[in-house]
Amino acid sequence: MATTDGHELVTDCDVLPSMSDPDYIVDRSRSDLIQAAVSSRAFGGVCGTELTEDQCDVYGGHPRGMTSGRLTARFLSRFRWYYPRRTGPRRADEPSLDAAWAHYEHWTLARYYLDGPESKSEFDPKHSKGAEPARWHRLMAPRGEADRPTALYPIWKTPVKELSEFGVSVRMYFSTLRALTIFMILAGVLHLPLMGYFWFYGTKGGIWWVVMGSAVCDDTEWVECRSCNEDQYSDMYPPYRIDGQYARKNVCNFQDWLVPGLLGYVSTVVLLASFGVWFYLQGRAEVLFDEDVQTASDYSVKVTNPPPDAMDPEEWKVFMERFAPGSVVACTVALDNRDLIVSLIKRRRMLNDLAKSLPYETDMADDAAVAEAVREATMASIGWWSKTAFFRRPEKRYSKLKDLEEKIRVQTQRNYHAVAVFVTFQREREQRNVLHALSTGRMNVWLNKLDTSKMGGNSKTITVYESAVNVRDSMAIFMSTSDLVNTSLSDLIKGEEEKEAHTIHLGSDDTMRVLLFRSQKVLNVKEAPEPNDLQWTNLHVPKITQIMSFVGTTLALLAFIYCSYCIIDHLERRQPYKTKCAFFIAGTNAVIPEICEIINGFEPHSTQAAQQSSLYVKIAVFRWWNSAIALSIVFRFIETISIEDGNEEERQSLTYSVAPVILAELLMNPIIKLMDPVGTMKRHVLAPRATDQHEMNSHFVGRKLDLANLYTDTTKVVFVALFFAAIYPPSLLLGALALALHFAVDKYALLRLKGPTPDVGQHLARLSRNFFFSTALLSHVIMGAYWWSGYPYDHICGDADGGYYHCSQDFMKQGVFPPLPRYQPEGEEWMTSSQETLTSLYSWTGLAVLVYATLAFLRKMVLPAIAGLFRSTYTPDGRDQNLKFTDVKHRQEVHGYVPQNHEPGFSHPLLACDLRGVDEDLIGWRDHQHGYSFHNLYDDACAILGGRPFNPAFSIVRQWDQRKAPPERKMELASYRCPVLV
Repeated sequence: MATTDGHELVTDCDVLPSMSDPDYIVDRSRSDLIQAAVSSRAFGGVCGTELTEDQCDVYGGHPRGMTSGRLTARFLSRFRWYYPRRTGPRRADEPSLDAAWAHYEHWTLARYYLDGPESKSEFDPKHSKGAEPARWHRLMAPRGEADRPTALYPIWKTPVKELSEFGVSVRMYFSTLRALTIFMILAGVLHLPLMGYFWFYGTKGGIWWVVMGSAVCDDTEWVECRSCNEDQYSDMYPPYRIDGQYARKNVCNFQDWLVPGLLGYVSTVVLLASFGVWFYLQGRAEVLFDEDVQTASDYSVKVTNPPPDAMDPEEWKVFMERFAPGSVVACTVALDNRDLIVSLIKRRRMLNDLAKSLPYETDMADDAAVAEAVREATMASIGWWSKTAFFRRPEKRYSKLKDLEEKIRVQTQRNYHAVAVFVTFQREREQRNVLHALSTGRMNVWLNKLDTSKMGGNSKTITVYESAVNVRDSMAIFMSTSDLVNTSLSDLIKGEEEKEAHTIHLGSDDTMRVLLFRSQKVLNVKEAPEPNDLQWTNLHVPKITQIMSFVGTTLALLAFIYCSYCIIDHLERRQPYKTKCAFFIAGTNAVIPEICEIINGFEPHSTQAAQQSSLYVKIAVFRWWNSAIALSIVFRFIETISIEDGNEEERQSLTYSVAPVILAELLMNPIIKLMDPVGTMKRHVLAPRATDQHEMNSHFVGRKLDLANLYTDTTKVVFVALFFAAIYPPSLLLGALALALHFAVDKYALLRLKGPTPDVGQHLARLSRNFFFSTALLSHVIMGAYWWSGYPYDHICGDADGGYYHCSQDFMKQGVFPPLPRYQPEGEEWMTSSQETLTSLYSWTGLAVLVYATLAFLRKMVLPAIAGLFRSTYTPDGRDQNLKFTDVKHRQEVHGYVPQNHEPGFSHPLLACDLRGVDEDLIGWRDHQHGYSFHNLYDDACAILGGRPFNPAFSIVRQWDQRKAPPERKMELASYRCPVLV
């Protein structure tokens, strides 16, 4: 295959490395699969009879560059039970399973360029395993790239810094996992002495080995305690702890634990310091990661309140260039056409269903041919089974299709209005000038009041101040110890404080004319989200509707939380077997993301970031309640560390329930992620039985990486480990192991299982840092104080005469905060001296952390929200990189604001605009087989109307780039059936 300049380009079809290359033969089983794939008669060698020569140019590849799933499918395709449609050499009109797998590898999974100065070939025979590779950066290729050679990202050789190609949000997640694993290991090591002390401080006879290092106490004795058996107190004791006159008292060694307890407290201080430094550095790293990757958001603004009739991109170009002359390169005017888009998507699904009941050779673009095929299929289907409810006759499907098309004709003639405008500039500096000039407080937008305070005494200029230091020059990546050695914290803070002035020239004394749109409208202008973060059909939804839907979904979640609590209480109190409750908690934690996603579907968010944040909060709240808080409520105070005579099957302590929950979470989630049951079913069961190529490819789309679910997995592990650390110290090391497994499994899923993932920016990382990780730390310190204050957890105190009486040791139930030893009732003291020391340390530390967290919340969240009502709070992140948009728009991470909808059941996103004059680089993906018209709902409407819509019914995209858009490349493949050809 040749490039545009005539040079020969080596594709991955031509790369045939040695079978004995040690870099790529990872294990014997994969080597056997590769050998079988090469020698398989069913596929005819490297490209195989499944792929034509043209398909090999687009799809092919040597088996060594294929996924294990594709190699397995090649091997199993020789069997009829796996691939029923395979009856011999493939005919031209048959769907190709290997082509569907190739579509999965070249469109669904991420790939990087093998050629060019930014990349290095994965199949370079000179790259020996023992040699130290030179540093280079893999540049991600657009989805479906076929003009240049590409390869799948290697799973273990791809460093975290290169995950920026998947978006800042993905890199932030994996950086977070890596940092948390280190912190948890450090805390767990410091808790080893306390773990060892707990191992030997009781008899531990018959105790489950997993909880041997916990505070569970099985060394007890019966003492006379008449007050403990009185009616007013007897409910506080489990039945096996009292007998009418006597009560069981814990007599484990609660005296000699000061040193291991102090080391545990030191680990808490280390965690607080580590998290504090990490929070600061991660905030700086967000800017660094954002500077690493130039995206459309760095060059674009969003107008959220345009006048309804302001649908002319030229008008918006003229207005925006008042602040940045000659700089607008693209503009998208989004319309409130949700109903039309939904109808067109529904029509595509109906066409797919109808095509499956018609002969394969039917031309779905020819209405007369479709009508005749429907008539013949209806006549052939006459019989008793056709009258059943399970059979849908073709004529009924065709009639409903025609009714829907008539509805679409009416919808295209409606008057639609502008609901949002996206304007892209040539440089970051010009985008920032517009944001500085036009951004204002929400009250000013609501009252349509112009804010002139930013101008000072000069009505012709606006002076703003931005960071004068490039973050890359002043900060090393926070996990790189070698760079941090040479960068002091004072240098970082000093660099952040340095500012430089920028002057924006308005060019007119008439402030009203310059800053107001059409000289009368105060615009709400914000930095635009990433194009693949937008949900175009929800841009028109009012804020009040979003709030009401959020309230409804939250109430539904609370009902589900209550049901889960009732079941946990039933399992623990009436069927006290640790495995049942543990597996219920692990099982509900595994299915709750799907339930929350269904609930969250009723919330019409305009961006994936908002949708993911809402989903994140719901899943995290449920999992925190389910895994930790519910258990601590279900068990009585005495049952925190107590069991009956060491008999773990009769009655358990809280510690006994925590251990299996952590172990179940440690094993279940990674196994489910690796198995990918839904994706495996689609690729290996449904796809081989698909009737056409379009349906077969739709089973290989792959789900996006659900960052909200992944973050909640992480926060749940951290929360449970920190919450119970004082009574179950092994939870810290088990938590570190769980986080390490999450890192490995999630990275594998990103590179081998998941489809394109929208970049939601830093929203989830900031939400985790500001709320969930901070709350987990706070709970660790405060619960540590309460856990230490409760020993010996038996509600029995002794007097000077050697007698015993009831005393309440539960500070939490009494509402005492902080649980300082001084609050013990006079004459009912139960704490030992060392216990008082440790409780005081944790209590005062918890109080200090709570005060600091409250002040930080007010400073970072409440005060900016109040200030944002009256003035602009826009502050750019990082420094202007001084790169032109036209120089970076060819990159995979840089998309334009081209309306498109990701719908299940379709192999590519469905476009929803007129693409004439739009550069294909702005779309963000390619389909070299069919082009963009095949996936464009605008062309569907044109086919239904017999021409273009008279009224503007689709969002309008206009580009003023000097470079002309390249001609659309189409490649006809004989094996591909097009049931939705319009």
